[in-house]
Amino acid sequence: MTTCLLVTGGTGSISSHYVRTLCSNNYRHHQYPEKKTPLFVTNLLDVRTVPLHGDVGNVRVWLHVGDHVRGIELVRTGGRLGETYIVGGGVELTNRELTELDLRACGCEWDDSVTCVGDHKGHGRRYAVACTEIREELGYRSRVSFASGLAETVAWWRANRDWWEPLKAAVR
Repeated sequence: MTTCLLVTGGTGSISSHYVRTLCSNNYRHHQYPEKKTPLFVTNLLDVRTVPLHGDVGNVRVWLHVGDHVRGIELVRTGGRLGETYIVGGGVELTNRELTELDLRACGCEWDDSVTCVGDHKGHGRRYAVACTEIREELGYRSRVSFASGLAETVAWWRANRDWWEPLKAAVR
């Protein structure tokens, strides 16, 4: 947020030569294991439970990192100076729906794998973004379906324990 204020605070001066992006929640391999998708997938691969917060109805919009990178490149090459573009994936899921997809992708069952825990203080009920401007102005569309992106992500976590196990051990 501080960087955002430094950049936008000088609008009208030399710092107005910027374009900025905001985005919905991202997923893909190589994320730090404390993030939701890597935490859930790696726990499930280790036959450990996953912590599902709150009443499981919180809603998030998901964006594959590859689509996010394409959105950033569209903004970098074609965005209007001084403008902020929102890059969204358009896949809106409740925490329960995402957890069910993670379980299915890892071959696990709800009753054996999910522990419902209290919600975080200040946890937003719904984080959703509208990406109308980048879509209409720059022609952005996400290309990676959530199903194929999640399958690719789980396959990577399954095949790359040597990358994530040391990081996960440090988080515990």
